[in-house]
Amino acid sequence: KNKAAATKYGEVFKTHQFEKKYLCLSFGMKKNPVGVVENHLKEQELTRDGKKVRLFLPTQTGGEFAKTEYKVLHWENGYSLVQAQPITGRTHQIRTHLATVKLPIVGDRFYGPKDNAENLKYDQFYLHAHSLRIPSEELNLECLPDLKFQQLAKSLLPNCPIDWFQL
Repeated sequence: KNKAAATKYGEVFKTHQFEKKYLCLSFGMKKNPVGVVENHLKEQELTRDGKKVRLFLPTQTGGEFAKTEYKVLHWENGYSLVQAQPITGRTHQIRTHLATVKLPIVGDRFYGPKDNAENLKYDQFYLHAHSLRIPSEELNLECLPDLKFQQLAKSLLPNCPIDWFQL
């Protein structure tokens, strides 16, 4: 909230001296629950439902390099609780990368399954910024998903260990 802090933390984020982790509720399950997605993402303007939207899609040429590490924490009934850690910071990176590995985020109408009636009933997508760590500051922040996220997770993944939602 002051110029000195903005300068200092701006540099931390610019030079990627931090670690962010997200929790996601996803469609699908993986045989190999740990992975890395690396590709280039390029902005494309498409028309969806009569509206122009900006999407960031994998491309063979051009675009910006993007890398995300992910780990499936729990899966059942065709759904997964996924931890995603973006190594780079591209727009829509996690959403695009999880869709690329067949783990689209529940409720994501742009990158999720287009013809899935189950997906269309959600009024938001379930991606939550769970933790931020800045090693140089010995700073570790964690934040629980909101109640709506937790309730849906418990509904879709009834055998998921409860401790994923406790700090």
